[in-house]
Amino acid sequence: MFQFTVPNEIVGMCKSAFAQGLNMGKRGKGDGNAIEQLWGVVGEVAVKNYIFEISHSFNECSDGGYDLEYLGAKVDIKTKRANSVVQYHFEHNVLHFQKNYDLDGYIFVRINTNNLLLTVCGICYKDDFFKIARCDKAGTYKKPDRGEPFLVRDDMYSIYYNQIKDVSNAYELRKLIYQWQLKRIAKS
Repeated sequence: MFQFTVPNEIVGMCKSAFAQGLNMGKRGKGDGNAIEQLWGVVGEVAVKNYIFEISHSFNECSDGGYDLEYLGAKVDIKTKRANSVVQYHFEHNVLHFQKNYDLDGYIFVRINTNNLLLTVCGICYKDDFFKIARCDKAGTYKKPDRGEPFLVRDDMYSIYYNQIKDVSNAYELRKLIYQWQLKRIAKS
């Protein structure tokens, strides 16, 4: 795991894009509310900028199921907003309908909205994720280790942070994603 502070400029840029009517989080289902969409985009933009030194282009087009293409590997950045420190019993989720998206893997991040500290929790190759993830059905209640039960809005797959590949810095993360591209080539 490693962390960095999201610059206020990135948050402001994302808020401005939403204020202008751009809504990058709309897929038609499982979109989340406006706050969830905003912080998802903040996480995506911050990771692209800080780790990959890639500028984000705001547009209304669908991203095809992935947020970033790096050396040919297609990556979805999964952002969860929070106001607490990351703990290993926490989970990250992928919505069921996203299972068939053409991508290689996921970067799981968490943003503390109180201090803008972004934690890169780890990464997981897509095939590995779906081998070990649990499926939670829409309409059921899920009880986290701590806290109140909540209603699952859409079918989703869940994985604990200690089940994903820990990365200690941006270089290691980029190196592992490059290996995903090699797997993609070997499959074709």
